[in-house]
Amino acid sequence: MEIHELQKVRIAMDTRIHDFREAMKDRGIDAALFVSTETRINKNVFYLSGFTGEDGYLLVTRDSVQLFVDGRYPEQAHEEAKKGVDVALVEYPISDFLVKMIQDGCIQSLGLEESILSHSFYKIMSEKLPKTVLKSSDGMCEAMRIIKSQDEIEFIRNSCKVACESFTETLGVVKEGVSERDICAELEYQMKRRGAKKPSFDIIVASGFRAAMAHGVASDKKLKAGEFVVFDWGCFVNNYASDFTRTLIVGEPTPKHIEIYDTVRRAQEAAMGKFKPGTKACDADKVARDIISNAGYENNFNHSLGHGVGLDIHERPGASMRTEDEFKAGMICTNEPGIYIEGWGGVRIEDTVLISNEGGVPLANLSKDLIIV
Repeated sequence: MEIHELQKVRIAMDTRIHDFREAMKDRGIDAALFVSTETRINKNVFYLSGFTGEDGYLLVTRDSVQLFVDGRYPEQAHEEAKKGVDVALVEYPISDFLVKMIQDGCIQSLGLEESILSHSFYKIMSEKLPKTVLKSSDGMCEAMRIIKSQDEIEFIRNSCKVACESFTETLGVVKEGVSERDICAELEYQMKRRGAKKPSFDIIVASGFRAAMAHGVASDKKLKAGEFVVFDWGCFVNNYASDFTRTLIVGEPTPKHIEIYDTVRRAQEAAMGKFKPGTKACDADKVARDIISNAGYENNFNHSLGHGVGLDIHERPGASMRTEDEFKAGMICTNEPGIYIEGWGGVRIEDTVLISNEGGVPLANLSKDLIIV
């Protein structure tokens, strides 16, 4: 991340820590411990401290913020952490060290993210801190993250720009006889050469019958004439994700291809009209689902309409039949209806969308016309 971008993040951190402490008061928590490991990188550690390393322990109390890292990360932690975050080396065994920090701080109630901690870690904390009340801090940071700041919106917009420019460049290698895997490799290369750290998920390139697989990651299958090809891709730029899907066809489309593609496009565009403050996200899902059902494909749209995008590729708000989330200005959510026919193929069209006071705003201007290669 460039220096001026780090400065923007550090300014935002001051507000975030203040808001998080207010949330701690509401839950009756004296302190909260966030754990990030190589197997489960916790984006909340970055959100509150600025640290992007794979291993770290963040302890937020009413009057301090302490970041503990091992010997691989002190330089990085000092460089990235916001002003006011105290960086120190963790000591081994780590659980004993953390217990001592909590006891020395006279912390009477400790918030832990129960849903993401290992059972063994939680058990150790509960056994070694008998005088400390352990409370759930699940969702506290996520509730703050759901509304993006203007800087975050710009980071995500830039990630979308990189993703879409890379897709456009990759179209030059998409043709009959080329494997899904080779196309996937080209798309990842194009994103990285434009500044992406990595794809925001395993890139999907699924052609022919495999296009009916909603998560059909690239295989050795080669593209053939008369087949749909579904691309679902995105990238992390400055720690923020993007997510898009476009469907193209190899050779001239049949009337069936055109009918299914146009149905999905109509569903996506109609749902976009519901991406505005005050609308329930489930209503957007319903609008898209009704169009697809009325076209005769009621049983062929088998996932939710969308999901939030930010530091994680899947976060709140959710846009499904069951979600209780209501759209608010500053949220970012995908809009991605699809039709999938087993053994034949499928279509999905997806944009990363900002909820604004003027309505839904796709964060990149990428055509939704059917691409023929």
